[in-house]
Amino acid sequence: MTTDVHPIATALGGAALFRRADGSRAVTANQTHWVNSYVRAITDAGLVIERCLEPLVDEGYKVGLGSPEFREAADLSLTGLPLLLFWVLRRPGE
Repeated sequence: MTTDVHPIATALGGAALFRRADGSRAVTANQTHWVNSYVRAITDAGLVIERCLEPLVDEGYKVGLGSPEFREAADLSLTGLPLLLFWVLRRPGE
């Protein structure tokens, strides 16, 4: 399985948040790549797409967002949008 930030999220200015080895957090800038670009790259590489999952923002996502104001803003602006793409891929014949 491989993942990336969903193009909807990057088009809206979202960035990937990650934790460094020392425990600090960092943000990385992303470029928007639409789903058809992924499909083309995957198939050009000779891989087969078994599934593509696009989980939607729900209550579970918003719980860890900190302040009530930030959670409310996320509720108004992100609920129901996909933020990640999960690709399940395989090599032909496997």
